[in-house]
Amino acid sequence: GKGWTAAVHTARRAEQRRGMKILTDPVVIKVPFENDVHPHLRDEATLGHMLDHPGLVGTREVIEVDNVPHLVMEHVHGVTLRRCSGSLDPFAITEILRQLAVALYALHNLQDKGVSLRAVHLDVKPSNVILTFDGEVKLIDFGSARFVDKEHDPGENIVVGTPAYMSPEQIQSLPLDGRSDIYSLGTL
Repeated sequence: GKGWTAAVHTARRAEQRRGMKILTDPVVIKVPFENDVHPHLRDEATLGHMLDHPGLVGTREVIEVDNVPHLVMEHVHGVTLRRCSGSLDPFAITEILRQLAVALYALHNLQDKGVSLRAVHLDVKPSNVILTFDGEVKLIDFGSARFVDKEHDPGENIVVGTPAYMSPEQIQSLPLDGRSDIYSLGTL
């Protein structure tokens, strides 16, 4: 598939085991369209490596091909919430929102060596939510995610995300925290 800054491809890695080539489980590889998105892709990779929650799809590794970083991520078998719109009963919707809230709690409370990283997703929307065939809910695409500093950097007036799901603070480029993601969750 294609996103705003990158394309994603399903792939398998061939490994040598006992003299035989074995194909591993499928993975997803995210490849940027242009060179100027490399810093954002590296930020996504940094955050993705830290994610350790079943509801958050992180980065397994970063491989360089012709000096272009490619993110290797878990392949999730399922469909997006966007594709299921209108076909879910109230109990299913409640469970989806519950699982997403738990995943966002894990993201917002992410720590590195005991220090809160204040991570936010900033693009919670139906096409970034996968409903697996096993009944799990997974949040994907951390390309807009940021580590929020205690002080807002007024020089960074770049608004990221999808306008229909953004909090008012996000649209206005005001200081953000996890509440912006919770607002987006409420718009689903």
